Amino acid sequence: MFHATLIVGGNNQKRLDEAEKLTGVKLDLSPDILIVSPDPSITIATVRRLNQFLARIPLSAKNNICLITDAAAITIPAQNALLKTLEEPPQSAQIILLADSTAKLLPTVVSRCQLVNLGDNDKLSEAELKVQEKIFNQIAAARAGERIALAANFAADAKNFCANQLKFLHHELKQENIAQILQLQASLKYLDANVNPKLVLEQLLLNW
Repeated sequence: MFHATLIVGGNNQKRLDEAEKLTGVKLDLSPDILIVSPDPSITIATVRRLNQFLARIPLSAKNNICLITDAAAITIPAQNALLKTLEEPPQSAQIILLADSTAKLLPTVVSRCQLVNLGDNDKLSEAELKVQEKIFNQIAAARAGERIALAANFAADAKNFCANQLKFLHHELKQENIAQILQLQASLKYLDANVNPKLVLEQLLLNW
């Protein structure tokens, strides 16, 4: 039985509606509900507070419910800290993570949650997977100078490039690709922070 559920796809309201359907309660102010939102990210300190909340005895409800409104904002160290809770949650804990997609989440986090997909935001078609596979192999076979040129080509749509490669790698998940997954996730965070896309992709592809 999963104590944690990851809801992806749809929009914010649809994900919240699905979370309320799963819990059977209105996810608003309650002593047994903890709502975690990014400020601007979700850190190890926040995960520690989450753990303390889940470890206590519920005051009036059956479970302590923790709702993470934007799981994509959990930092990588915080995701690693959250893993133990997802693996061995308190018996009375229910954890719900909401996200656009699994792209910025560690595969180990995703695998420890029941996945509910409300739309196709998180999936590529077979044709799209083949395109992303071709791009992946092209980068892997390229020399340093060629990778710099490829970075310039992809920079105009850098976020989509990173997100689609992540979707491809999650679909084709292999142990040897974990390093690329982590690099792509880090690149998306740099892009969200408005770091120069060309510089981000150059660094990414040179370390491919």
